[in-house]
This record gives sequence, C-alpha cells and structure tokens, in this order.
Amino acid sequence: MEYNPRTFTLNYLKYCYTCQDAHLCLSDTESKCIACWEEKNILKKEEAAPVTTEELLRKYAE
Repeated sequence: MEYNPRTFTLNYLKYCYTCQDAHLCLSDTESKCIACWEEKNILKKEEAAPVTTEELLRKYAE
C-alpha cells in the first residue's frame, strides 16, 4: 500500500503521538507504522488513501 508523505505524516502525528504504547513501539519504517495502525483497527486499508477530493475533505473534517 502506498501513502503520500503528507498523508503518512498526518497519520503519524494523529495516531502515534497520541498512542499510549509509543514508548514500546518498534515501528521504525512506514510499512511497520501502517501495519500497526491496521492491526489496532485505527486505520483500515480501504480508508488509507482517499481517492477523491471529497473523501479527502471528509477525512480532514474528522
């Protein structure tokens, strides 16, 4: 799965900085971070990369 850098950075700030297990995290690559988010059901594969501008704006509004 491919993420653009901006989407990854936003998700990293949103999910990793607020994670209570961040001090235990071994996610040192994008793929490990994405796998962690999916494993914890924080981010589902189908919602990972918005396809249309409308979907992107809905994500920003959340």
